[in-house]
Amino acid sequence: MIRTLSASTLLLATALAAAPARAAGLDLLEVGGPWGTPGATNPSAIWWNPAGLAVGGGTQFLVEAAPLLGSVTAQRDNPSYGDVDPSVYFEGPFDPPPDTYDYSGTDKLSTLGVVPFLGVSSNFMVPGLGVGLGLAVPTARGGASDQEWGANRYAIRAGDIRAIHAMAGASYQILNKVALGASVSFVNSSYYADTDTSTYPDLAVAVREQIDTAPFQDGYAEQRGYTTTAVLGGEKGDGHGALTDQAMTFGAGVYLTPIGNKLGISLAYNHGVRLDNEGDLTLKFQCPPQWDAFSRLGATSRGLCDADTGNGVVAQGTGSVGYRLPSRIHLGVVLRPIDRVRLEVMGASVMWSSFSDYEIGTNVKADQFLEYANSPELADEAAALVSKPRLWARDAQDTFWVGADGKVRLTNMFSAGARVLYDHHAIPSASVSANNADFDALILGAMGQVNPIDQLGIGLSFSQQVLMSRTVTDSAFALTVDPESAKPARYFYPSANGKYSGSITRLSLAVSGHFGGNTSW
Repeated sequence: MIRTLSASTLLLATALAAAPARAAGLDLLEVGGPWGTPGATNPSAIWWNPAGLAVGGGTQFLVEAAPLLGSVTAQRDNPSYGDVDPSVYFEGPFDPPPDTYDYSGTDKLSTLGVVPFLGVSSNFMVPGLGVGLGLAVPTARGGASDQEWGANRYAIRAGDIRAIHAMAGASYQILNKVALGASVSFVNSSYYADTDTSTYPDLAVAVREQIDTAPFQDGYAEQRGYTTTAVLGGEKGDGHGALTDQAMTFGAGVYLTPIGNKLGISLAYNHGVRLDNEGDLTLKFQCPPQWDAFSRLGATSRGLCDADTGNGVVAQGTGSVGYRLPSRIHLGVVLRPIDRVRLEVMGASVMWSSFSDYEIGTNVKADQFLEYANSPELADEAAALVSKPRLWARDAQDTFWVGADGKVRLTNMFSAGARVLYDHHAIPSASVSANNADFDALILGAMGQVNPIDQLGIGLSFSQQVLMSRTVTDSAFALTVDPESAKPARYFYPSANGKYSGSITRLSLAVSGHFGGNTSW
């Protein structure tokens, strides 16, 4: 029996970094709801193209609250770890190791939230001027699994990403033909993730440095006893906190109106932003099973679990997750064949390739392990190994979306509209997983607006995102106890082969006002 494990090879740190929150289609393409488009001239133009602020003129406001219900179903296949042979372990007065494994199963990740937009713009009675302030959530997604120990828990139990933009923009229109605009945004970011990681491959490397015949087998890699649950965002009672960061970014655009309000051509650039979210970290260790005496000793000697009770330690520390949200180019062409009709074809190029990895950091002090560690030196060793950076591959690629939007004023009091959008996925099949799900999406929407007076509109809208299912057979992620055939660290996670599907439903209530200038939609 070994007394200690080598500090140079006990790589538990790589098993303690938390997974990223579910990041399926982080873009919210309906900022401002059906009233927001690249060619908008209402306050939502602060996000889409600030040059549009000068085109609408007058004084305007737009307030929208949009409940959003989303779900992703992750049906994971059983990984191909090969056969297991339980006969190589020591017999003892406890349950023997299993002689087979099945880690397949289905998790349903669901979320319910309210996405707001608040905006106001005015020309302050100066012809050609447009100034606006706004609050929007252009980047957000999250979800929580319906199972505590589901098949996809090594990708996600729960997660949430939010990037709230407080924006200010200004523009000026020259000769009623060309408007130029710019904006700045203060970004308040939050990030939360609750996920599991397997310590088994790292324990195998450590033990085999002392005993090269130790019986580690890939098929046991996802057994519950080798699990560490990491919560980036910490835990506060029954709720959770979040890692946070603040940053600044900007946008700029041009808006051409060569024949008055009959034709509008809008082109804008929105700059990406680097976010390094930081905050509380909670690690929940499990004790390896009793039949694996080597792993059990490695964990108990370092204070990761209580040798007497078999309970894992809960350790507190700090964590960080860094990534870059993309820059994008918005384009909209607006046609008004008659005053009562507004048509727009629109799209965007989104430079998602800037988001290649989640950059994860953990920092836990030795005092979190002293209670059960065999010595202060081993507690120091555990803390040092836990406190290491790690990458998790996202592998996003540059992508696009395109769409068409139409609105018609049916009467002086009532307007209606519809839109269709196609959003192309950014994540390649090999990198799709429950926490990294991304889909080709067809977005269908309809709206109605009542104008009790000319200056005031009250609108309702509905949109449905049809997420086209993806079947993954070439997952880049894999675990093994053989260091020579191990994947690069950014892919050293359980296989994500399986089928992924989902849907997102968005409802909206909006109140808008327009005093002076051109009609806002």
